[in-house]
Amino acid sequence: MSINKKTIENFVSRNGITWTGARETIDALIHQSRKITKELEDAGRYEKTDDILIESLVMCVEVRNMAFWDVKQNGTIMAVDKEKKVMQKNHSISTFYQMNRSIMDISQKLGLSARDRHDLKLEAKKLDELDD
Repeated sequence: MSINKKTIENFVSRNGITWTGARETIDALIHQSRKITKELEDAGRYEKTDDILIESLVMCVEVRNMAFWDVKQNGTIMAVDKEKKVMQKNHSISTFYQMNRSIMDISQKLGLSARDRHDLKLEAKKLDELDD
């Protein structure tokens, strides 16, 4: 699959994201990636081959956060039809937990301790249905 301008435009319009918001998100991802790279360099654990893991880690954090807010906004149960007769578990719950597992796996591969993850704000938010 190739990503081109048309693909990005479709994604942005389909998800109701403004170009300003998309740019801010990209800038935040780049900033977080640089922060992790610096942390690893300072600890003497950075290798150029870690870049793909760092990119994956940053994207997992972003997807996890998006899933968290989707559950927060739409709840744990969602309607799958227009008449709202058929209900099912919000798929973002599974995405949230999968991204947390990926974050932990990648962090271990990069040698990030629990303290490092906390300092970099990679810790998971608690997903609580009763948090209203």
